[in-house]
Amino acid sequence: LVGMAKKTLMSGYYGDRDDYQPEIYWWNQDRDTICYNIENLGLTFDEFVDELDTIAAENEIQSQSDDESSSRPSIETELKPDSVQQYTVNTNQTTASITVVDSPINSLHVLRVMLAAKFHKGIADIKETNTIKELAAGKSAIQNEVVGELAGEFSGASVIEDVAEINLRDLASKLDNKSGNRLGKVTTKLINKMLSTKLPGGFGASIARKYLQGKGAGPSTVDSIILHALTLQPKGRLKSTSEAQLWLDSVCNDFSSDQGVKLHSVISNSVATPALMMPRGAKQSALNKIPDAPLDPKHVLIIILATKLGKGMESISETNSIKELVNGKSAVQNEIIGEIS
Repeated sequence: LVGMAKKTLMSGYYGDRDDYQPEIYWWNQDRDTICYNIENLGLTFDEFVDELDTIAAENEIQSQSDDESSSRPSIETELKPDSVQQYTVNTNQTTASITVVDSPINSLHVLRVMLAAKFHKGIADIKETNTIKELAAGKSAIQNEVVGELAGEFSGASVIEDVAEINLRDLASKLDNKSGNRLGKVTTKLINKMLSTKLPGGFGASIARKYLQGKGAGPSTVDSIILHALTLQPKGRLKSTSEAQLWLDSVCNDFSSDQGVKLHSVISNSVATPALMMPRGAKQSALNKIPDAPLDPKHVLIIILATKLGKGMESISETNSIKELVNGKSAVQNEIIGEIS
C-alpha cells in the first residue's frame, strides 16, 4: 500500500510534486518517527483500584482508632523502659477491668514479616542479621522486587543506599519513625487481601480487631498482630467463627513469643465483642438446639448462577440448564463452568 501511494503521488494526479510532497510512513519501517515512548505511563487500572482500596482501608483503620480513643474510659498511663505502654482501663461497672498493652509498630517486625511472606518462610527463619541479598539467594529479580516493595511501604527506603546489603536490624533503625506508627501501603494491601479471603462469613475484619482488643491489645498492637498473621495464613477460608478465633489465638501466641509482648486476658463483659457474646438470659442448652444442616449443592448452584447472571434466585429454575440461562453467550457459559469446577 505504501508503494502504491508513492506511485500515485508521483503521477501528478493530485497536484504538482513541487508544491505537494506529503510524507508517507509505514509503521513497520518508520516506527521511530510514528511512535514515541512514554517513560511513566502512570497507574494501570488494577493498580488504581488497589490504590483506592488501600486508601479506604487506611481511612477505616484511622477511623476505628479515633473511635477507640474517643470512647476509651479513664486511662492511667505507665511508660515502660521498653517503650511498651500499658493502660489500665476502669469503668463504672463493677466487673469491668482490663489491662491493655499497646506498643508502637516495630519496623524490624514489619521487615521480617514482609520478607517471610515474600520468601514463603516462617518468621523465625528471618533473622535480624540477615540481608535481603542473602535471603534472595542470588535471584536478582526477586531482590529488586523486594526493594521496590520496601520503597512502597516505608517512605524513606528509596533514599537508603545498598538497601539489599544492609542487615535487617540496621535497616530497620534507618526506617524507624518513617511510617508515623502506621502500616504502609504494601502491608495494608496484603492484610486486606488476607482478611477478605480467609475469614468466614459473619466474622469480618472489624470483628477480628475487636476480638484481639478483647485480649488486651491496643490499636497499634492489634495492627502488629494482624500483620504477624501474614506469616501464619490458613490454606483456605476458615469455615466458622470458632475456627477464626482459634487461628487468631495461635497468631497471638506466636506474636507474643516472637515479640516478647504479653497479652492479658479479658475479665470484663463491657469490652467483649458483641457478636461473640451470649445473650443475657440465654441458656446454653437453648443455643445447642439451633438446627444445622449441610449445604445443599443445588442451592449453592442457584446462588452462583443468580449472582453471575444478575438475576433473582426465583428466576433460576431447577429445570433450567446453564446453556439456556446464558442465552447463547459461550464466553459466560465457559466462565461459569470454570467457576463451578
